[in-house]
Amino acid sequence: MVSLSQLKKMNIEIPDILPISCQFCGRKLEPVGMLVNIFDQLRWVRQDGDYQDCNCQGARQYLENLQKTIDQKEQAKKETAYSNRVERMVKESKLGKRFRTRTFETFQVNDKNREAYQTAKQYTENFKEYREEGTGLL
Repeated sequence: MVSLSQLKKMNIEIPDILPISCQFCGRKLEPVGMLVNIFDQLRWVRQDGDYQDCNCQGARQYLENLQKTIDQKEQAKKETAYSNRVERMVKESKLGKRFRTRTFETFQVNDKNREAYQTAKQYTENFKEYREEGTGLL
């Protein structure tokens, strides 16, 4: 990115854009843009609202909080997509409603089902490896 003061040093036509002040510390922030070659002439191109970033603590904290919010929204989006995918898979599997809440933690193990339980639990715990190998449970 190239600032207005850098353009002045390069003797490039300077647009009439005023700097803004950091809302946290008041530091002057210059507009920034990119130099592009258009028909063998360097031109400065920028989008509205493109200004230098301030590195004061208030601005850094603001950007950090903004990034956290963006990350949380992205994570929520991923979790919703995953939940929808699982719900679709359960629906497509035609499993009865009573099986939807079953977990290994609530399964009642006895002598007759112990081996099947251990096999199924071991398979799920190592599913990633089995999946990569293309190995099924049966």
